[in-house]
Amino acid sequence: MAAFCLLQVKPVYSLGFKKCNDSQVRSIEQLNRDLVQRLRELTNLRTGIHHYSYAYVLRHFIVPDGRVASPDYKNAAMAYHNFQQKIKSNLDKLLEKERRGFSYQCQSIRNAQCKGDQTYAYVMRLGDYAINKIYLCPAFFKEDRNEQLRTLLHELSHLAANADHYFGDTFSDAGLLLEAGNAYFFEKLMFNDLEQILKRNAWVFLWRKPRP
Repeated sequence: MAAFCLLQVKPVYSLGFKKCNDSQVRSIEQLNRDLVQRLRELTNLRTGIHHYSYAYVLRHFIVPDGRVASPDYKNAAMAYHNFQQKIKSNLDKLLEKERRGFSYQCQSIRNAQCKGDQTYAYVMRLGDYAINKIYLCPAFFKEDRNEQLRTLLHELSHLAANADHYFGDTFSDAGLLLEAGNAYFFEKLMFNDLEQILKRNAWVFLWRKPRP
């Protein structure tokens, strides 16, 4: 079950399609509408990532839970602030990319980047420049709807925010910032509850309960 309500939203004005048949275009259009709706929820000033300021988190989750700043961080308040700001900035970039437009290109099973059925989608770069397309492999269209949406958010983070794949820990200021630019982190945002994600990725690391 999706953790958000699908509402009627206007289609993206500059969405393009290359090498996609009519059925694929219709499917992608609906998926992308749902993706835009989720991005609007995540960037909502009252209920999205903006809502979880340091002051709010401290007042509602840290002090009532009896937590103290972790010694692994030089400044837990600043570390969380930077973490939140980077997420906000990247989400804004994703939504702006949707507004400005990009293309989806459907690839054939023979495409080398698709590696048969091993890859769902990918983004191509020329040096530091990302080609303004998300390439969809045949395996993408065989997956269920939720997996397709997670994949699109993952790839959009590559395209719009230059997100990378980060497999390190978050027990440092640098590690926490890298997590905020991790494509797999953004993939989780598609359906998972934002508060729970923040608790797992920041609050439990930045502030810990003292040992008895």
